[in-house]
Amino acid sequence: MLKNFYDLLQPGGRAIVLVPCHPWLYTECDRSLGHFRRYTRDDLVAKFREAGFDVVSDKQFNRLGVLGWWASGLLGKKDLSPFQMRVYEFLMPLARLIDKIGIGPGLSLIVVGQKPVAVPASESPAPEIVVKVTGMPSPARSPDRSTDDAPVPS
Repeated sequence: MLKNFYDLLQPGGRAIVLVPCHPWLYTECDRSLGHFRRYTRDDLVAKFREAGFDVVSDKQFNRLGVLGWWASGLLGKKDLSPFQMRVYEFLMPLARLIDKIGIGPGLSLIVVGQKPVAVPASESPAPEIVVKVTGMPSPARSPDRSTDDAPVPS
């Protein structure tokens, strides 16, 4: 999928991907939301690089949500209740503060990859290099070459 994004983007273009983070948090609620897996930062960054992207940014967020997600998983819940959502909305200022400070793991991960502006040398043919030297005496000529040049001093 990331390689498809890479191929479609113009040089300098960016792909922004938001995924669930931390495999140890995978629960029935993830399944009900259509998640097939949760990613680690290192795994997703490696996938971006394998596709050819330069990774511009990677950030975890929703750190406060980890505790509730983990507890819901222990209880075997398949979805988030309206009550849970109201509690989370009430705690939103605290959630923002915790994300800003960066305490603990995040529930989600966002990675931004940029297609390089210059194509790597491995993707383009090497340029032909022509070197022209002037102001130097001509090399000695072999007998089968023209002798129109001035003689080479011995």
